[in-house]
Amino acid sequence: GYAPTHMLEGWHGKILGAILGFVIGRGWLGAIVGFVLGHQFDAAGKRNRSGSASGKVAADPADLRRTFFEATFQVMGHVAKSDGLVTEQEIDAARGAMRRFSLAETDRLRAIECFTAGKLADFPLEATLERLRRLAGNQPDLCRLFVQIQLEASIQGNGLGDRPRAVFQRICRSLGVSQLEFASLEAMLRMH
Repeated sequence: GYAPTHMLEGWHGKILGAILGFVIGRGWLGAIVGFVLGHQFDAAGKRNRSGSASGKVAADPADLRRTFFEATFQVMGHVAKSDGLVTEQEIDAARGAMRRFSLAETDRLRAIECFTAGKLADFPLEATLERLRRLAGNQPDLCRLFVQIQLEASIQGNGLGDRPRAVFQRICRSLGVSQLEFASLEAMLRMH
């Protein structure tokens, strides 16, 4: 009943990272970051086994978790504000995301602050996303997950008009998510 070693290779670090991240990092946000760090661990192990060492150092888990958290709610606020006034539906969608992250009260208040900061006209969208991408080590899984969280909130909020779509193009460009990946994510989320 055991899976062959080659099927498990590449998943040990991800699974352990997700479990540890969940325990240490308060719920799903920690699990997400733990999964990414586990992936970095797997990738480093694979590089070491193949003999080519990389000088790249994995991001500090606390820094990555904080950046992912802040960027999630800042960008959510930015997308919500992009088509004018932020509606009650969009605020409810952000609250739903907060519930899914199982946030403690202090983190929930911080998420609200981030959402409000993202609504400001001078919010530095590209700089925020570039920092996230850099800390995530250009992990495409984490970048797609970030876009998925934003897209889900947007669909549950006011939907996707022209202005929010333009913001999503900037988000995808900054995180290296293709338009095809975005379209498939949108189709998947709309089916649910």
